[in-house]
Amino acid sequence: MKILVVDDHALFRDGLKHVLVALVDAPNDELLIYEANTSEASIPVLKENPDIDLVLVDLNMPGQLGFVVLEYCRTYHSTIPIVVVSASNRKQDIQQAMDLGAMAYVPKDTTSKLMINILGIVMSGGLYFPQIVSDESKPFFTSRQLQVLTLIVEGQSNKVIAANMEIAEATIKMHVTAIFKKLGVSNRTQAALLAKEQGIFS
Repeated sequence: MKILVVDDHALFRDGLKHVLVALVDAPNDELLIYEANTSEASIPVLKENPDIDLVLVDLNMPGQLGFVVLEYCRTYHSTIPIVVVSASNRKQDIQQAMDLGAMAYVPKDTTSKLMINILGIVMSGGLYFPQIVSDESKPFFTSRQLQVLTLIVEGQSNKVIAANMEIAEATIKMHVTAIFKKLGVSNRTQAALLAKEQGIFS
């Protein structure tokens, strides 16, 4: 497993590396952790290692903000799961991270046990975001997920949706899985019906 950690604090990166060891299933499995202390420094690492399995990125760093990493990955590495690990609890930051394709937003005061659970969810194609951005009256979807759900309601296949949105079909599959989980359904027909019933597009 290859993981890129983007954070300007060396001590935090070291601590995170100890936590990430728990992601490895067997003692003989190999875990490679790459590090970058700025958004700019992460780009060459991503270019040289397109097979990275997971990116953990802080938002507030010297130079360009961590959103740059999200934007770069959305454009060039759309299948790599990205988790924002930040001290910021601003709703605007969380929403922007979601809109740029992050699969999780983890506060830096999160316990190591919860962190591993969240990363497990992400590696399985799920999403995790603080409740602060959720509307308790109905499921909360990112703007990208709403696009996908809209096309599901129109009866389009993953392949067609991927072509329309100009992103990888594997990414569409991850969004569909997340949508099904949030709606508590198991197929596209149920998702479409429930979306209409709950007025998700209103």
